[in-house]
Amino acid sequence: MRRYIAHAKYTIQHKIFVFKACMMLGVPLMSAILHDWDKFIPWKFHAYAMQFFEKDGSRKKDFVPREDFREAVEHHHKINRHHWQHWAKYKPGKIMPPDDLKEMVADWIGAGLAKEQPMVLEWFESQIESGEMIMPEFTKKICRFWLKQAKMKGMIPG
Repeated sequence: MRRYIAHAKYTIQHKIFVFKACMMLGVPLMSAILHDWDKFIPWKFHAYAMQFFEKDGSRKKDFVPREDFREAVEHHHKINRHHWQHWAKYKPGKIMPPDDLKEMVADWIGAGLAKEQPMVLEWFESQIESGEMIMPEFTKKICRFWLKQAKMKGMIPG
């Protein structure tokens, strides 16, 4: 039970940080409110909790991705347009709309703050440099712009 409580706390904290970032970036209110709603579907909630938290509620330090977690993440990317993976895999060649792109940046900010790893711009650059994140050059430039705006407004350190 502690595992699920810890995961619920993390997910809610993440949503609060994402909401604040969405408001700063001008994401539509309903998108900000509904952000990651699907992570509360029981089978996904279970998969994420099992992946990231120990039975006692502490965070796992090292883990191998579980099959149910992989399926949950794949489904999450498929139905959520605010992930670059959605566009790379399900809509290749299409341009990510501005509001989805800003929600994606807000998601990164929210995850970084919730995990106490707020160096989001540096994380983004390392993902691009390593080839882990695949997106058109134009999209990268827009992401950098919004991340720099977040820094200037004090949402993330820098």
